[in-house]
Amino acid sequence: MRIIRRKIVVAALIAALVAPLAITLAAYGADADKPPSEQSIRQLLAVMQSHNMVDTMMRQMDGNFSSMMKQSMGARQLSEREQQIADDAHAKIQALLRQTLQWDNFEPMMIRVYQSTFTQKDVDGMTAFYKTPTGQAVIAKMPMVVQQTMQAMQERTASLLPQIQQIQRDMATQMKEAREKDVHEPQGAPAQPASPRQ
Repeated sequence: MRIIRRKIVVAALIAALVAPLAITLAAYGADADKPPSEQSIRQLLAVMQSHNMVDTMMRQMDGNFSSMMKQSMGARQLSEREQQIADDAHAKIQALLRQTLQWDNFEPMMIRVYQSTFTQKDVDGMTAFYKTPTGQAVIAKMPMVVQQTMQAMQERTASLLPQIQQIQRDMATQMKEAREKDVHEPQGAPAQPASPRQ
């Protein structure tokens, strides 16, 4: 279940940077003959304040992981040694997030995605849009939209956890029964030799 939640969080991070761009595609059309330049994409990402958005999402992800770790510990009071282990694990997760999601690593990937997806006309149009008050409002409010969406998705997946656990238990039981059946009823029993003719 934690893996599912992590995938949801990462997917939400990508969506926070890519999904808002669809707002302007219909308005500005497409020019299939000319891919966008790297410089124009960098300008668009700067106007969108993508660097700040990634930092915000990383803090949200860190908070989500902290909550998940506390939930995994339950209500039991941790000993000093256990708390140190939990803190060390949290620090490792933070370091992993910073290394993976730092802008220097993230920006080249976004440039490649934009170049393979949008045209120069698209990028120019989106840059113009996000410079407007409406565009800046979208940028300012998008982290809140993503956060609320993540929370709603986590609540939805949490409600499915008992059913998923039951399915896993049923699968384990069925696999155990199948193995026991294979042991007691081996397939392909050897044929009996033919009786010699008199």
